[in-house]
Amino acid sequence: MGVIDKTIIDNFAQFDAENQSYIQALNFAQNLLENSLNEIAKANPYVTKDNTIILPAGAFYSNCILPSSSLDLLLVVNNSEIILNTHSLFKSKWSVFKNKLTFAWKNRKKKKKKRKKKQKGSEEAGLNFIDHKDNYNILSLSKDLVKAISKHITINDIVHLQAGVLIVQGENVPYKIRIFPVLEKEELSFQFFQYTKTKLIGFSLKEHHNNLENLIENFGEKYLDQVKIFAGLYSHLIKQTINPIFAESLIANLPKNAFEYDNPYDNFVFAVNYLLNLKSNKLFSVANPSKKIYEDPLCGTTLLEINNFLKKLSLAL
Repeated sequence: MGVIDKTIIDNFAQFDAENQSYIQALNFAQNLLENSLNEIAKANPYVTKDNTIILPAGAFYSNCILPSSSLDLLLVVNNSEIILNTHSLFKSKWSVFKNKLTFAWKNRKKKKKKRKKKQKGSEEAGLNFIDHKDNYNILSLSKDLVKAISKHITINDIVHLQAGVLIVQGENVPYKIRIFPVLEKEELSFQFFQYTKTKLIGFSLKEHHNNLENLIENFGEKYLDQVKIFAGLYSHLIKQTINPIFAESLIANLPKNAFEYDNPYDNFVFAVNYLLNLKSNKLFSVANPSKKIYEDPLCGTTLLEINNFLKKLSLAL
């Protein structure tokens, strides 16, 4: 007997992401980032309001926010010095190794100096930002942001840098905040520095935004309801939060008559039967229809994970 019924589907469809908790979290995240950037700007001429932009990302656009969702922000940097210094990190494999070695050695020397000096206040020591004259790049900015953000959160919250992404979470943060510092290439086209692989990853959100806008214009809340339903089911069955673009892409593959009913449950029945009868390796990405879902890094999933979700979904009906 299936565990998914009409009540569960209706609950997912009716979940309202525009609640007070979400609005407060979004305002908190934006203010936190703005205040931290202002802190850095006092000591660094490369960081100003004119060359940094904060953009909501992820689930924000399709409104498929669940209690387990993260709140994603892009920190777009458009400063020629930071861009050039970041690109200079990839001149050669030797320079990459040299940069890592230099960074490790500088940290080692700093630690020794700290042992010799008298202990200063932790707050003062924690705000020693990286010198902007010292090949200041996107990674330097990320590390400075960790210091600046730590000043503006409570002792019950934490901030850390993980694979180039700033993560803030804790008792006073209802949604996990993820901040992606990126270089601006052109309108809605960016480069993300993946430090663990020592390379810049280019991506564009322009086509994704245009396609999503067309889907919402054509099908309105019926499209968004199905995105929320499948996002909720993924969380329920896989015990993980779905990548929003993956959820949007699944529903983008449906034909027009998948949205002809007024009841979300009836549309879901059509949608799930349609998707279960399609080959998952044929499903295209809403962010880039020339690529399949599992081929597009913006969808953040694999063919195995798609098949696993659809299999669990069929067993739960």
